[in-house]
Amino acid sequence: MDWLRGILRENRTETSSPPYWRAAFMVLLGAAVLGWLLRDAPLLGWDWFHTIRIGGDIDVWYPGWTKLLTRPLAGLPWRWGLAFSNGLMLAGVAIATYLQRRDRWSALGAVLAVLSPPVLVLLWAGNVDGWALLGYLTLPWGVPLLMIKPTIGAFVLLTRRSWFIAGLIFAALTLLVWGWWPAQAIGMHVTGGNIHTSSSMGWYILGWPIGALGVLLMLFTDRKSPWHMMAAGSFLMPYVFPYHFILLLPVLGRWRGLRQVLVWLGAWTLFGSFIFGYAATWVGYLFPLVVWLFIFEETPRSQTWLAEVQRLWRISRA
Repeated sequence: MDWLRGILRENRTETSSPPYWRAAFMVLLGAAVLGWLLRDAPLLGWDWFHTIRIGGDIDVWYPGWTKLLTRPLAGLPWRWGLAFSNGLMLAGVAIATYLQRRDRWSALGAVLAVLSPPVLVLLWAGNVDGWALLGYLTLPWGVPLLMIKPTIGAFVLLTRRSWFIAGLIFAALTLLVWGWWPAQAIGMHVTGGNIHTSSSMGWYILGWPIGALGVLLMLFTDRKSPWHMMAAGSFLMPYVFPYHFILLLPVLGRWRGLRQVLVWLGAWTLFGSFIFGYAATWVGYLFPLVVWLFIFEETPRSQTWLAEVQRLWRISRA
C-alpha cells in the first residue's frame, strides 16, 4: 500500500479536506482504464440510453448544467459512454474511500464500497450520481460536478466557508442561465407522484416524521464534517433515492473491524425496497442513521450546530 499512499499524498500542509488534485487525476486515469475494460459488459444502461446520452430526454429530468457536464461522454456511442461513465463512478468511489485512512482498512473499505447496492444499481442503470465524488475531491472548484444532480451532496457545501461561497456563486449563475430550475426539479422528482416507485424515499413521500428526525439529528451534527452533514441531511430531503447514497459510501474507509462491517451491512438495507417494495423503504434509512451515530460518537460537542446556535445566542445577548 505504500506506493498508493505515496501517489495520493498531497504536497500541502493541510490534507484533511479537498482539493485532492492527485486523487482526482487518479480517478480520471482509473475511469479511462475501467471504461475500456467495461466497454463490452452486458449492463442494461437504461438511464444512460434513454436520458443521459445525446438524443435522450435529459432536459426533462435535470437542470442544464447536468447536460453540459455529461456531453463529452454522452456524445460517444452509447455503450462506450456508459462504460466510461461507470468507470468514473467506480474510480471515484474507490479513491474517495481509500483517502479516509490511506491504509489496508481503507483499501478493504474501497472494495466493500464498490460491492454496495448504490454502486451495483448505478452500474446496471447507468446514471451519473457517482460523478459527484470527483466534484467532492476537487472542491471548491468541483461544485458543478458535486451538484451534477442536486441531492444530498448540497449539504457538503455547508461545512466550509469557501465551499459555501462557491456554491452560492454557482447557484446564482445557474439561475441566470437556466432560470428558476428548482421548480422543474421539484415538479419532476418531488411532487410528481406519478414517477415515484416503491424505492422512492424522502419525507414528502414517507411522511413528516422523517424530516422531523432530520431536524433533530442536524442539531447534534458536526457542522465541519461533510459525511455527518450528508447523513443528517438525507433525512431532510423531500425526495431521495437509494443510489443517491453513493455519496456516503466513502465512510467505509473511515473505520475498521466491526464498525466497517456494520456500515457495509447498513448500506445493504437500501436494497430492501427493490426486493420487498414499499414496506422495506423505511429500512433504508438505517444506513445514514448508522453512519450518523458512529460519527456522532467521535464529534466534539463544540462543533455541533446546537453549540454554534448557543454561541450566537450568547453573543446576541451580550
